[in-house]
Amino acid sequence: MRGPLHAGARFAAARQVRCGAARAHRRGSGARKDSSSLHVLFPRDEEARLLEQHGMLLRRTVQFHWRNDEYADFEGFLARLSHARRKNIRQERRKLRAAA
Repeated sequence: MRGPLHAGARFAAARQVRCGAARAHRRGSGARKDSSSLHVLFPRDEEARLLEQHGMLLRRTVQFHWRNDEYADFEGFLARLSHARRKNIRQERRKLRAAA
């Protein structure tokens, strides 16, 4: 049995809030007058299209999180990887340095 806060209802409400907030922020009539920006994290494709239609700018980025499992240095990290992966990472890093 679905209660008043089932997942579908929460997601539908979230979509309405996001689009309403985008419209309000674009008009400069957001709930908080002291806000300088509005950020929507991880919108679905449909939501992103709606937000863009209402004047929001979309940012597409990827963020990687790395955890140091007590590696002494970067080479220690690489040592745990396969030869092919080590080679690939070193090549990518060389290309980045050359492009800088």
